[in-house]
Amino acid sequence: MKKIMFVGTASSVGKSLISAGVGRILMQDGHAVVPFKSQNMSRNSTVLDNGLEIATAQRLQAEACGLKPDVRMGPVLLKPRSDNGSELLVHGKPRGTNTARQYYALKDELLEEVLKAYHSLAEDYEVCVIEGAGGVAEINLRDKDIVNMGLAEALEAPVILIGDIDRGGVFASIYGSVALLIEEDRSRIRGFIINKFRGDVTLLDSGIQQLEELLNIPCMGVIPYREFGLEEEDSLNIRDHKSEAAIQAGVLQLPTMTNFNDFHPLEQDARISLVYVKEPGQLEGLDLILIPGSTDLLRDLRFLKEKGFVESLQRKNNKQMIIALGQGISLLGEEILKEKGPGLLELSTNESQTRERRRVNTSQEVLLMGRARTLPLEGALNLEVELSRDEWMLSDEEGRVLGTSLHGVFFNEAFKEEILGALYEHKGLELPVFEGRKKEEGYNELADHLRKYLDMDLLYKVLE
Repeated sequence: MKKIMFVGTASSVGKSLISAGVGRILMQDGHAVVPFKSQNMSRNSTVLDNGLEIATAQRLQAEACGLKPDVRMGPVLLKPRSDNGSELLVHGKPRGTNTARQYYALKDELLEEVLKAYHSLAEDYEVCVIEGAGGVAEINLRDKDIVNMGLAEALEAPVILIGDIDRGGVFASIYGSVALLIEEDRSRIRGFIINKFRGDVTLLDSGIQQLEELLNIPCMGVIPYREFGLEEEDSLNIRDHKSEAAIQAGVLQLPTMTNFNDFHPLEQDARISLVYVKEPGQLEGLDLILIPGSTDLLRDLRFLKEKGFVESLQRKNNKQMIIALGQGISLLGEEILKEKGPGLLELSTNESQTRERRRVNTSQEVLLMGRARTLPLEGALNLEVELSRDEWMLSDEEGRVLGTSLHGVFFNEAFKEEILGALYEHKGLELPVFEGRKKEEGYNELADHLRKYLDMDLLYKVLE
């Protein structure tokens, strides 16, 4: 199987999207192409139809390649649970929580699983687009690496390095990343890409020429900054989506917020303006308050109390709706792991409650803004606590507060329309029709953008 690997000078430089875009290009050019990321650390994940779990970025890359997501595309997933520990999933199944030191002790075992997944894909596909993780020059971890140059060595993969000029210092970050690599790893770097550029590209010409001479590596393109309406994986990329829309919404930016991509469909909907809230004062004037999932309930509960969010949420404001997703529903309950909660929902969370990973195909009637409504839940994901055998949602006696143990409900278009319909109705407005752009359009626009600014001849030469 032919392969090409994209690594970065740091996190959030654009590896995931460039990998997805190159995958779409290769698919358009008639190649049987598959994405692969050996190990991902992410708070955003997707549960597949078979109940196995994969990082959202690899699901997105699979879609870009015209494929259904497969756990072989992302065999090792780390989901942060605290500052020092992450839940480990291998081939989509949980294997407990580990500290960083415990995780790195598993290197040989995990590398074996990674290679097993890769070679299985090699039997089914012609080309593999591989994504690295974080920064490529983590020299303290090179002997433990199974996702960057350690993987490139194991697979004998040619590597393209991506730097983010939007952050500043792109020449130094590219040069420094290459310079810190051992000689064998440096020899695998076949080119570099400058991503997220804004302005007159000719101003970079002399710097690019000097960098090419210093490294003896060609620049494969300068990619202008652009958004494509596709989901972001990294919390570093969280941005407000403000507008003059009729509905103003805010997401509480919890310290251990997880699955923030739950709100991507709202970010893309012109009928709603969405911001991320860090202070209680920002809640004023909002029509909808959204509570995301949490990986550390007690830490997030204490944050809400210390910042004054609890008092703000407890104030009766009949103009506002509150919706909590995943473990966020626990943060609205009466008791959370033996600590007193806001008491907005009749719910107690204890340590013995179990977590499930499966898709839900049902609907449920709940009280919403004073009226009973049936909300469709087909396709939503259960990663958290099942409330009861027949119940996935709870609402308060006024229908102002809604909590669901599910993630991904807003990706169900009918669910989103019911929520927005209730908000518009409550304001005495008629819900306008909104035709959102399709993901396929985003993938094709991404591919067109990369074709325009990447040296495609050189890219194909690297693939040979």
